[in-house]
Amino acid sequence: MLTLWRLEKERYADPAVRGKGSLKTSGRWHHKGTQVAYASEHPGVAVLEKLAWLGSYDGARESSYVLLPLHLHPDEHQEPLDESALPDDWDSFLHPESTRTLGTRWFEAERSVVLAVPSAPLGVLGLSAPSAVLPVAKNYLINPFHPNFRKLERGEPVPFFWDARLFRRAKD
Repeated sequence: MLTLWRLEKERYADPAVRGKGSLKTSGRWHHKGTQVAYASEHPGVAVLEKLAWLGSYDGARESSYVLLPLHLHPDEHQEPLDESALPDDWDSFLHPESTRTLGTRWFEAERSVVLAVPSAPLGVLGLSAPSAVLPVAKNYLINPFHPNFRKLERGEPVPFFWDARLFRRAKD
């Protein structure tokens, strides 16, 4: 059994794995309108991924967050991305067309419920890119329209509280 993690605002916990946000904007691994959800292999990676997009501690603490565990059988539900298939620019910031196309094609082909992909680059944190938030970590695209999506098991949400130290900027 493999557990994936998604950090989400508590008020969106029920539909969180439905990928509604991906209808409004493109991501590293999908084109706008391709309804996928993103998750991570570890709660810490999920936190780093969310942190990369949050602007401030005040903004983060305005909402209650939860970590959502999602359990799956990797042999049954997951397709690992062949690293040799990664485009040369996969870790560029801004998100390249090549990775969006790769993830969108996976979604359209419905080969699996989940696709394992590398974590996002550090460029979103204002650090030098190309690189990755945690290069050895995996993120996962989830296809909520795959016929086996309902076989994934959702665990109980775990309350999450932001530590203000995560939002301090290094002094020059």
